[in-house]
Amino acid sequence: MKTLSIRSKILLVSITPILAVIGVLLTQTITSQRQAGAERIESTRALLMAEKEAQLKHYVQLATSSIKTLYDPAGPNDAAAQEHARTILRQLDYGQDGYIFVYRYDGTCEVLGPKPELEGQNVIDMQDKDGKPLIRSLIETARAGGGNYQYKWDKPSTAGLVDKLSYVETLDKWQWVVGTGFYIDDIDEVIARISTEVDAEITSRILAAALMAGLLIALSTAASVWLSRRISRPLVHASDALLEIAHGDGDLTRRLAAESADEVGKLSTGFNTFVGKIHGIIQSVDAATGRLIAAAEQMLENANQANTAARGQRQGTDQIAVAINQMTATVQEVARNAADAAQAAHMADTRVQEGISTVDGTITCIGELARLSDDAAELAQRLAAESASIGSVLD
Repeated sequence: MKTLSIRSKILLVSITPILAVIGVLLTQTITSQRQAGAERIESTRALLMAEKEAQLKHYVQLATSSIKTLYDPAGPNDAAAQEHARTILRQLDYGQDGYIFVYRYDGTCEVLGPKPELEGQNVIDMQDKDGKPLIRSLIETARAGGGNYQYKWDKPSTAGLVDKLSYVETLDKWQWVVGTGFYIDDIDEVIARISTEVDAEITSRILAAALMAGLLIALSTAASVWLSRRISRPLVHASDALLEIAHGDGDLTRRLAAESADEVGKLSTGFNTFVGKIHGIIQSVDAATGRLIAAAEQMLENANQANTAARGQRQGTDQIAVAINQMTATVQEVARNAADAAQAAHMADTRVQEGISTVDGTITCIGELARLSDDAAELAQRLAAESASIGSVLD
């Protein structure tokens, strides 16, 4: 796994929280905008529906007011008043598709402008386009105190199935349910337009937020790059200098620029102090090495002189050994001479009888030989002592 550099780590640590914060802010912005748009759409729908409901209630109240002079004095079964009222209500319309309808509690159609052929028929089981009991539901809503009822129905002007909202209330004396309704697809159109506007506004705000986020990311990245370079550059210089020193070719006179008073500046100052101490130690070691080299050269010269003296002493020792060998040969010769003299003395002793004159001469010779033997023995002892001295010197 590749190890990240300090600069990369600084960039990562600097940019990652910013990206996370920007992501959270963008998410919150999008969520809040969508929530605000949904609330706006719902509030608009509720407001439009409230306006529609108020309009429907107003139209029904106008319709009942238009027959009030007939309804109030009439009896429960006043057919003439009811027929007159039906005539008035059939003529009431508004807008493109607005009309008044009337149903009895049992589901008999009394007034239905768009489809007069249904008047007089019992349509209690009529269902809307979703399969729900339409007339029964309208009657139940009216008898429960009046109110609004929404359902699916064909719109003649568009020849399509759309939502329709009706308001109903009762004329209890005649057991009538009077109501009206109109299609509310225009609400859907308004809502669709508002949804488009909300989506466009959300998109615009998201783009603006994205631009701001991009600008913030660019600025933060630039700041992070500048900061990472400011932090990592002295570290890189210190690392390069240490590596150069570690490889043996370092320049101990090299110093780092301490441009700040922060940790990096302290690192540079500490590095300079460290290298300065190392430089001083190296200089001291170099001076001591020079002195050691001079002492070694002097020792080498002394050794050469000692070697020369040893060679001279060895030559002298060789000469002494030769002299000792010569002296040993001389001693051996003297010893032979002494043996010969002893032999001659023995022969002289045996021949003492040969003549007095010869004896005196022989005695004289023997005395002389004895003196020479003593001298030879003394000389041999001295040579032995000198040989021992020479041996100790050689050792």
